[in-house]
Amino acid sequence: MVFPPGRDAMLDGALATYEAATGVVIDRRRVRALNAIAAIGFLALRHGHAPEEVWCGRTLAQDLAWTLAALQQTNL
Repeated sequence: MVFPPGRDAMLDGALATYEAATGVVIDRRRVRALNAIAAIGFLALRHGHAPEEVWCGRTLAQDLAWTLAALQQTNL
């Protein structure tokens, strides 16, 4: 499957497969909002851990990058 530039190929592919299999249309804005909520939640879980410590699979810099990218994708 070929995706136009600027699209989220992984999300598009996952949703295309899921929607075809279930007949349920998924709201991409809601998926992006829930991703941002999850990123913020994992960032909050870092409380009490050193910035360089890998906590829940990421360092503080990686958690911040995920959170900022997720928030930008929500277009809020």
